[in-house]
Amino acid sequence: MGGSRGPATRITASLAALALLVGTGVLGLGQAPARAARLPAGGPSAAATATATATATAAADIGDYGVGQAMPHNHLVGPYAWTWHAAFPGARVILYYGIVGSPQGGVIGYYGGNEDGLLSQLRQQGQAYATLDPSHPVVEGLDIADPLADALPQQGYWIDRMDPDTVQHYVDLTRANHMVFFMDMQIGFSTVQRELAYLWPYLQLPWVNLGMDPEWDHAYNGQGDGCPGFVDNIDATGRMRASEINYVMQQLSALVIANHLPPKILLVHQYQFGENPNYPGDCGQTLPSEGWQHIKLLPGVQLVINTDGVGCAACGGPPAKAADYDVFDHDQHIQYAGIKLYQYYPILTPNFYDEPQMTPSDVLNLDPPPNLVMYQ
Repeated sequence: MGGSRGPATRITASLAALALLVGTGVLGLGQAPARAARLPAGGPSAAATATATATATAAADIGDYGVGQAMPHNHLVGPYAWTWHAAFPGARVILYYGIVGSPQGGVIGYYGGNEDGLLSQLRQQGQAYATLDPSHPVVEGLDIADPLADALPQQGYWIDRMDPDTVQHYVDLTRANHMVFFMDMQIGFSTVQRELAYLWPYLQLPWVNLGMDPEWDHAYNGQGDGCPGFVDNIDATGRMRASEINYVMQQLSALVIANHLPPKILLVHQYQFGENPNYPGDCGQTLPSEGWQHIKLLPGVQLVINTDGVGCAACGGPPAKAADYDVFDHDQHIQYAGIKLYQYYPILTPNFYDEPQMTPSDVLNLDPPPNLVMYQ
């Protein structure tokens, strides 16, 4: 498709950024997040606990969390009432994405320590959408890549994780500004089970949500899935099985229902057909039984397929990006639609950003208009 990312983009976003992050201590190699007092007490200590607890309460709560239904207004009270305003289909979420510490890795890294500037620009971006479509109130948020795919083995998982203090900073920053927060998983040769368990303390917070990037999913249950990794071919794209997505959906649904949380948004990126096992790609043979038509929507989880890929001038620009969206979020429509736009910064070279970039009006003219818009 026209929006495909080139080799240089992949190197800049992960390899070059990684050397900087490890060197500055932003990435903590193999560290586990502290379950500090800043995380709410009393939540389930593991996904399995949430699953068991939910069984007893699901019948009573299922009406509140019906798949694809608007959330009830009786939840809009209390100190975290604002977190319910991000629920689809009524809301539109506008996100800034980035790799912390990497100016080339997205808008968050580009702004660096200038967080006032970052949040001010994000609010202006959100206001542009709210003005064009006042029927969908806008909620802004931040999305950071964690764990981050790595060119080095790192105990065989080929990923690095953000330092827990850095993650906590963004958790606190978004809460204080009434913004949603996403942790975007690039699992490398790890498993969704292992990485979800690592992020689980944060996901118990009502404003924290989850992203999954099949491009960097190079294994299945920790075993090779025919997907070349960094060492074999840094341009190779991974894939994510429906069973992996369904596992995460099940755990998030149980967590939401058991703890009466706002619905969790699960964002799944896609910029190539082969990231869906229903189609051929870099990982070898197709797996129709694991195609995304087998994703099972569940109460309390709102699934967004986020059309990804740079719409550079050489890639076809906005028409190619719109064509990708038409395939991934119209023809393949599963539940909710999203799109990622790549902004221009002076430090970027051609083919690393959309040219020209789609305006908010262009975005809202897509069919269907996206529920979520991400800027990198």
